[in-house]
Amino acid sequence: MKKSILFSLIFILLSTISYILLNYEKNQKLQQHLNTKTKQFSQNYYVLYKEYQKLSEVIFNTKIDTLEVAKIFKDRDREQLHNHLKDTYSLLKQYNIKQLHFHLPNNESFLRFHRPNKYGDNLTNTRETVKYVNENKKQIDGFEEGRIYNGYRFVFPLFYKKKHIGSVEVSFSTLAMNIEFMDNYKVISNFMILKEKVDQKVFKSEKSNYVQSPFKKFYLEKKMIDEIAKHINIKKREPLSKNTQKLINDYGLTNKSFSTYDDVRKEIMTFIKVKNPISKKVVGIFIARSDANYIHNKTKDFITILSLLILFIAIVMVYIYKESIYKNNIKTNNKKLKAIFEEADSGIALMDLNGNFLEVNNIYSKLLGYSKDELLNLNCLELSTKNTKEIAKQIIKKAIKEGYVSKVRKECITKENQIVHLELSLTLLPSKDAFIAIVNSLEDKLQLENLNNNLQLEVDNAVEDLRTKDIMLFQQSKMAAMGEMIDSIAHQWMQPIGIIKMKLQIMKMDLDFNQLTDEKIEETATSSDKQIVHLTNTINEFRSFFRPNSKIEEIPLKAILDSSILLMQDDLIKNSIKTNITGNDTAVIKVNSSEFKHVIINIVNNAKDAFNDNNIDKENREVVFDIVTNADKTIFKIIDNAGGIPANIIGNIFEANFTTKEEGKGTGIGLYMTKQIVDKIGASIEVENINNGACFKIII
Repeated sequence: MKKSILFSLIFILLSTISYILLNYEKNQKLQQHLNTKTKQFSQNYYVLYKEYQKLSEVIFNTKIDTLEVAKIFKDRDREQLHNHLKDTYSLLKQYNIKQLHFHLPNNESFLRFHRPNKYGDNLTNTRETVKYVNENKKQIDGFEEGRIYNGYRFVFPLFYKKKHIGSVEVSFSTLAMNIEFMDNYKVISNFMILKEKVDQKVFKSEKSNYVQSPFKKFYLEKKMIDEIAKHINIKKREPLSKNTQKLINDYGLTNKSFSTYDDVRKEIMTFIKVKNPISKKVVGIFIARSDANYIHNKTKDFITILSLLILFIAIVMVYIYKESIYKNNIKTNNKKLKAIFEEADSGIALMDLNGNFLEVNNIYSKLLGYSKDELLNLNCLELSTKNTKEIAKQIIKKAIKEGYVSKVRKECITKENQIVHLELSLTLLPSKDAFIAIVNSLEDKLQLENLNNNLQLEVDNAVEDLRTKDIMLFQQSKMAAMGEMIDSIAHQWMQPIGIIKMKLQIMKMDLDFNQLTDEKIEETATSSDKQIVHLTNTINEFRSFFRPNSKIEEIPLKAILDSSILLMQDDLIKNSIKTNITGNDTAVIKVNSSEFKHVIINIVNNAKDAFNDNNIDKENREVVFDIVTNADKTIFKIIDNAGGIPANIIGNIFEANFTTKEEGKGTGIGLYMTKQIVDKIGASIEVENINNGACFKIII
């Protein structure tokens, strides 16, 4: 046990070291890859920005920095300036020029070509680049948020005859930069703007152009989201991992650009910091999303190599462990085998293929009454009885041919010349030059077999006795019910007989007074006939109930119910008990109808006793028979409102001789026999208290 724990700890230690080293090497390479991505996309961004810078200078030098434009601007003729350059502006928009904006020396907006009617607002506190150019008379460029739009601003000073007259701005939208970046480098890109700058600078009427980004300090431009999605055909925005969100929220305003792997989007996200050209502070982030195939492959390689390394360590450790165990086992097995050989509960012997003993244990010697030395000079065939010697030879031949013979019975002769019964098993050794023989005494087993045979006979007799008792109990139950039934017959016959007797007396009176007519005779005969039919039906139902019948038949459950209610009718009326049949009245069950009636009558009789014992109001007494069927069973419920069965006895009511009635008033066999009848047809019966009453449920 200690050795296995030691080897397990060494395995865990080596596996952990392997994981740490491989994981460190993997993380180093992944970080190098991310650094390369950052450097690559930063260079791409810089190259594209320089192209815009060069284009803006060409536009300024060829289209704006002319004597005619300078004169119009000097004269502050806004309308003429707009008309003079509007065609040029239309042409410039094809080159993704977002804004062409003229400013006065005091930083006041003079003419926005993208919003001609919006001018006169002072930009000193919102446009650092405009202020810088007007103060220093030098051009400047960079990203800056404006009063309406943000963009890459290229601001130039304007002179007329070497006199400073103001400044002009040529700017490109971040959307244009994004689309060109995506087309050139086959990645997905976007741009986020510092929320603080938007809230500080943008006209209130223009703030609806921005929406919150996944990062709390930055906005996204609404139009840019839609245009980029349309450009790369994205219909759904994937969520960002919590790690990516945390990185931007924590390091978004630092100057260093970086790349990270987003494990939700399964891609590399590069965040290039964009700074204000004056303050040199981060005011935006350019985002490039690229595939992470290198990371995925490296991760797969890491898992594969780690798995193989751990498997190799496991194989080596298992081999070393088994080798050490094997060496220890070799030392101890010889001792154990010898101990087992000597201390086994069975007789064990080593014999050659002719049956000569080569080695025996103490039990083998005791079973046959010989010493070990005596047995080593004997052959096993010499110990067989005359009747079994030939059988013993066949056993040896079969063991040589098939490799083993298992648990054959054999008679042997002891040293005292007594016959012993043994159970023998022979197994051929892998070397096929000897047998292992195992023998056990059968004396106890033979006695047990005789005992079992006698016991089985006693069990069969007991079962037959129980069956006889059950039949007697059933008959006793029927006889117990017979007294009530006969009384019920008498009651049910009293009314029809009384009606017939009354009709005959009336007819005699009519005869005495000479008033007897054919119509009265006919009416008396018809009425009497109806009563006689009722008497006949009643006696037939009772006759079928008490007639012995073992026939199982398919019969409508409602027909059995109607017959049972008829048998109990007088008792039900006498005890003011109403009956109601609900559910599927077409259900058919396979039972002995006479016995099943007995089940219904037993349960209803118990309900009747409960109504009386619990003094239930006679106006409210009711027994409901509910029938539910499905594909493979019928559920038949008998529900009363007689107060229910006490919780302390509800679990015992189906036991034989169990009764709650006073001595002499109950047999205790009614519900016991009910369960026996239900069990006999393969059904089950359950009982529970519901709604101030008992519910017997029979599942057929």
